[in-house]
Amino acid sequence: MSKYPLVSYSYEPSSILLVGLVLGAIAAAVLMTAVLPSHKRAELSPTMQKIHDFFNFKTFWMGGILKALYIVSTTAALCAGLYLLTMEPLQGLLFLVLAPVLLRLLYEAGYLFLSIRSEVREINRKLDRPDPAPDAGGESSSADHNVCKNCGNELSPSNLFCPECGTRRS
Repeated sequence: MSKYPLVSYSYEPSSILLVGLVLGAIAAAVLMTAVLPSHKRAELSPTMQKIHDFFNFKTFWMGGILKALYIVSTTAALCAGLYLLTMEPLQGLLFLVLAPVLLRLLYEAGYLFLSIRSEVREINRKLDRPDPAPDAGGESSSADHNVCKNCGNELSPSNLFCPECGTRRS
């Protein structure tokens, strides 16, 4: 028998993962209730409004992330090609030529999907939404002024801009 105990009282990676999971669930619950609802955006501080926009995908960052990823991967491929050139000259030369070309093709395909997405979003913004039917009296109701003309979202009287699409209230 060993004189050392078989039980370890130190932190295991799984226990740290469990703590992170619990803290993440608490943070997600707070974000879902206090920050993410669209009707609470006007009450938030400017920093919290940016967090609100980030988690509600108001700003689209994939184009910049894709460009940075392309630059990093191309630089890494060129460095690897130079290293490979010292070991195996023919393979290194092929890698120096083909790797940036293939990475550029992959980047262009990804950017093509992003540009299609942005064009479709722009077309959707420009499409006219059907106006609600007027009342029997012929006048439009006051509820029409509380609905965004662009996206159809309900607006509170204090909002000058639609919290969903950002268009100015008419």
